[in-house]
Amino acid sequence: MHPEFIETIARQHIAELHAAADHRRLANEGDPVHRPSLRTRLGWLLVRWGRRLAPSPRVMSRPARPVTMGP
Repeated sequence: MHPEFIETIARQHIAELHAAADHRRLANEGDPVHRPSLRTRLGWLLVRWGRRLAPSPRVMSRPARPVTMGP
C-alpha cells in the first residue's frame, strides 16, 4: 500500500479510538480497572528481590565412587 494511505488509515483509526474513549468517559461506561492491592504488589516485589539476592542454589554432585584396582 502507498504510505499516504497507511498514514491516513492510521490517523482515522486513532481518531475513532479517541472518539470512542471520549464517548465512554462522558457516558461513564468505562470498564473499572482492577489493580492488585498494594500489599499484594509489595509481596511480588519482595519475592522478586529475594530471588535476586538469594545465593544461587548449589547443585549436589554425584558422590564419588571408590576407586577399585582391577576385577
